Amino acid sequence: MKALILAAASLFSLSASAAELSFSTLEGSYVQADLDCSTDCDGFGIEGSISFDETFYGTAGFQNIFQNIDVNFGSGDADFSTLFLTGGARHMISESSAIYGELGFVRFDGDFSDEETDAVAIAGIRGMFNPSFEGEAELSRIFQSGADVELSLKGTFFFTDTVGGFAGVSASDGDTGAKVGLRLNF
Repeated sequence: MKALILAAASLFSLSASAAELSFSTLEGSYVQADLDCSTDCDGFGIEGSISFDETFYGTAGFQNIFQNIDVNFGSGDADFSTLFLTGGARHMISESSAIYGELGFVRFDGDFSDEETDAVAIAGIRGMFNPSFEGEAELSRIFQSGADVELSLKGTFFFTDTVGGFAGVSASDGDTGAKVGLRLNF
């Protein structure tokens, strides 16, 4: 127990003043999804963004989730991948918070479905609650028939000026997800 308390105290003592929002980032994450069809999946994700100037930036990412399935003739694994590319603009509403919007494309591919590419629109807000903690709320809409709006919430605790750990949750009609990972700011 003492070792756990000392480890937690060490992490909090490493926190520095990451009070500036960065739109040039790299994230790696463990992803868990609970899909509407009563399917639990998990996997990994990697995404990044690069700031072009004080207003414009671009993002790209890849996510792959796996599922163990049982069918009449045996069991096996199925995987589903998502690849996205967006361009965005941000507007600082204070020294430590910004609203943003993105437009782009997302491509889905799965073992039991055809590859599909759709347009995506994203709107959100990010802000520093204190020099070590950033919060983010985001709404996204993929423009395929019957697509729902997804709400995502994420918090990032910075251990140093450039390294942080994050946790996030997302929900749309019947689907939920969660992710945890590491983030690097540039």
